[in-house]
Amino acid sequence: MDLFRSKRVLALAAAAVCGVGFAGQADAAPTLLYSTSFDTPAAVPEWSSNYWRVEEHGQFGIFNGRYSQGWTALSLNIPNLGPASGPTGAGTYAVNRFTVVFDLFIIDSWDAANSYGGFDHFLVSANGQQVIDWGFTNTGGQQRNPLTPSRSGTDLGFSPTAPDSIYRNVTLTFDLAPGQNLFLKFYDQNLGGVSDEGWGIDNVSVYGEALRVPTPSVAMGLTAGLSLLGRRRRVK
Repeated sequence: MDLFRSKRVLALAAAAVCGVGFAGQADAAPTLLYSTSFDTPAAVPEWSSNYWRVEEHGQFGIFNGRYSQGWTALSLNIPNLGPASGPTGAGTYAVNRFTVVFDLFIIDSWDAANSYGGFDHFLVSANGQQVIDWGFTNTGGQQRNPLTPSRSGTDLGFSPTAPDSIYRNVTLTFDLAPGQNLFLKFYDQNLGGVSDEGWGIDNVSVYGEALRVPTPSVAMGLTAGLSLLGRRRRVK
């Protein structure tokens, strides 16, 4: 579980402990702020200047990539997401919660963590704040990510001597302070170049909603109290 999901779980648990209601939060649908499949060759000023669009290729179709020792970024102007739903009062604060959904292509001989290839990273940051740092392998190394590939174990395009993996509907959730626009960066570390290891993304959607959530200190304290109460009950 990544850092931002952990915070959300703690916040929900804390609200349950202290009887704070999340009226309207569960029922309110996040607003779709942006979506693209990269299928048309039109200008995309919302993407960084080093954006690269690959035409139809193997099982990957048309996508944003290939990158290796590189990055691509999406810049969005975020509108007012409306009044924040959730708990009110002392010990709460307002956030804009974003959910990003995309397909991830891990191409060729990624090694993840092993004794000879190092740790092949794929990372995402939002306004400079790291959201994920995951390791992937197509060659039998140690996976360092929570995902299950939709397709893997064979060449899906590009190098015929190396397998590839496709991960559909990768979903990331994170919070930013209200009033900020979004700079979402996708990048890698420790890759050996596109002739060896590469990646791309496709079908990117960004959703947003305005929420009020318990402060981290309140959430942590109340969740710790809940855990202690559970232990005492088990002792009895």
